[in-house]
Amino acid sequence: MTRHHPDSLSLMEYSAGNLSEPHALCIKLHLDKCSHCRSRVDTLDSLGAVMMEQQPKVTVSESMFDSILSRIDSEPAGEPASPAIPRVSALQKLLGEDLNSLPWKRQLGDVSVLDITDRFPGQKEQVVLQKLAAGGKAPAHTHRGEETTIVLQGAFA
Repeated sequence: MTRHHPDSLSLMEYSAGNLSEPHALCIKLHLDKCSHCRSRVDTLDSLGAVMMEQQPKVTVSESMFDSILSRIDSEPAGEPASPAIPRVSALQKLLGEDLNSLPWKRQLGDVSVLDITDRFPGQKEQVVLQKLAAGGKAPAHTHRGEETTIVLQGAFA
């Protein structure tokens, strides 16, 4: 059971699409496991839709609709639907392979790390995955700046 949740502002910024890619990934990974926060984001999405409906209408050129249809028609036909594919997490989609097959580097004690910052070009955040051995403890450290921790398997002791 999840005991720690993103704050309301982070969920609102996620719903609005205003988070950096690394931070949005963290929220997405949390939402995959937390029905409570998924429900909150669904509510925020609905509220955003209502707010968008209340905005003044914008006129577009007469040719805009035809232009959009032309672009759709020029797209190559998609492949036929394939059999159901097992669900893959957002992190596995990003990395393209299983977490355990990646080049983890042993850090201190029970901790291994994997820097995936290069998967987010143009982002200023450093993105480092940490893997703790079962029953292991994270070494004492300080926090400079913002840090987000998502437990993908197991739990904080």
